[in-house]
Amino acid sequence: MPRLAATLILVLALCPPAPAAIASTLRALSLELLVAGSDAVVIGVAGAAATRHLPGGAIVRDVPFRVEQWVVGHGPEEIVVRLLGGEEGDRGLLVPGEVELEPGETALFFLEAGVGGFAVAGMAQGHFRVVTDGRTGVRYAERTLGELNLVGEPGPDSLGLARDRTCAFLPLDALAARIRELAAGR
Repeated sequence: MPRLAATLILVLALCPPAPAAIASTLRALSLELLVAGSDAVVIGVAGAAATRHLPGGAIVRDVPFRVEQWVVGHGPEEIVVRLLGGEEGDRGLLVPGEVELEPGETALFFLEAGVGGFAVAGMAQGHFRVVTDGRTGVRYAERTLGELNLVGEPGPDSLGLARDRTCAFLPLDALAARIRELAAGR
């Protein structure tokens, strides 16, 4: 019995408990639902975020976004995309499932108009990184949900976007064409 207790103590010492999982949970949105719920869809390049406090105390990041193409809608060449969370001074706010965006990153966004700029529709569901195949020069869209859990039936979706955590390498031109087609039918 003492040997069993010693083994158990050794196992517990070498295997600390796993950290708590942090995630947000949202209703799964198909491509059709993302288009229907968006005021605009754009492709462009992110600038450096400016973090600030809103009057109610929430912390947000305002990201300048240089628009290369208005896939749906129209507007200026530069817009502001507001993301929840960030760090300012000794305060911070983590919003699991919110878009993680690096300065200089090219992305496709499904956007909802709001005060002070645009918000991303469906949190990380409405953000696609744009990557270029170095060999062919073809641009692809990739959606990564990060710490966003999806629930419910997303409805019909020819691309299967809401069912997969990552939909890598969707040809950007084909995705943009499908988005325009869906927007024309709403």
